[in-house]
Amino acid sequence: MLKEIKRVIRRKLIVITPSLHQDFWTPGHVTAYSKDKLVHVLKRAGFYINRCFYDKCFILKLPESNILVKIFNVMPFIWLRMNIMAVATKLKGQGIRIPELFH
Repeated sequence: MLKEIKRVIRRKLIVITPSLHQDFWTPGHVTAYSKDKLVHVLKRAGFYINRCFYDKCFILKLPESNILVKIFNVMPFIWLRMNIMAVATKLKGQGIRIPELFH
């Protein structure tokens, strides 16, 4: 999928995906991502990562820490859940083949 996205976009890609929410596994969600895993997959697909962050930490100007992410993700209010946002730039070339594990 990322190979095709890279082919059709002009330059920038913005990805927003849920971090490990308790109710993450809904129909359509195949893989749960951490920041490290998302960065890894995007780099392997041939993207340069301009920025990757947890949205609520960024919006509320909080330090990014695993404990804050866990606290926000167990709160009963879905609008408080943390998502991971990445801004990436397309690199020239094909990138590295992504293992089947990440498809």
